[in-house]
Amino acid sequence: MKAADDDAAHQAKVNAQLKLNQLETELQTVDPIKALTSYDIRAQAIIDEAGSSLSDNARATYDIASREAVARVKIGVQKDGIRRGREKLESNLVSGIDANVMA
Repeated sequence: MKAADDDAAHQAKVNAQLKLNQLETELQTVDPIKALTSYDIRAQAIIDEAGSSLSDNARATYDIASREAVARVKIGVQKDGIRRGREKLESNLVSGIDANVMA
């Protein structure tokens, strides 16, 4: 029984990880602040859906693994948001300098 629970928990984790990776890719085109807010809500829905049919024992194993996966992908979303925000600020700065030079 333990092996079956472990297998089910692993499969649910893999399914959730794939969906979380897809979500991370999707959020790369969204405003960084909105991406973080959206991530929390959507990641929880993914985790809940992937683990919905697990037994109590499998769910306990899955919960630990899924928290790690959610945190890892959230860090990626945050890093991407910071990078995109910085690039936007740099672009605005260059545009502002160019406008002042032309004036």
